[in-house]
Amino acid sequence: MIPLYTIMSNMSRTKNKFQITLDNEVKLEYNDIKVEVNQPNKTKGVFHMGNHEITSKIREYKEYSAIIKELEAVKDTIADELKAILTQAGEDTMTVGDYKMSYTDYSRRDIDKKALAADHSALYAKYLKESTYKRFIVA
Repeated sequence: MIPLYTIMSNMSRTKNKFQITLDNEVKLEYNDIKVEVNQPNKTKGVFHMGNHEITSKIREYKEYSAIIKELEAVKDTIADELKAILTQAGEDTMTVGDYKMSYTDYSRRDIDKKALAADHSALYAKYLKESTYKRFIVA
């Protein structure tokens, strides 16, 4: 299951509408995604946790973060091995069983913001867009 805070943080950056209901459980609806999370220690949108429970949740969060980091490293290693197979075969795309993999070059054109700001500071300032978001950190 996708953690609720991840879904909510991703939604805050979009223009789509979502609905959250806080009672004895959390219900979240966003386009085709529906998430329900039971919160037995939660009543009418207020968390009832002491320092011990919060510390336990933070510890659990950190443990899962470490596991995810390890799994991402394994995933990256496997991806590197698969890319090496494509490269050694001299292929951009390969179909194996039910799977198709590709490793191709893509190009993208971006504006050099530093050069634009240096050469045309008024124009850069005119089109500079500021956005605000929340960032969650556990240290």
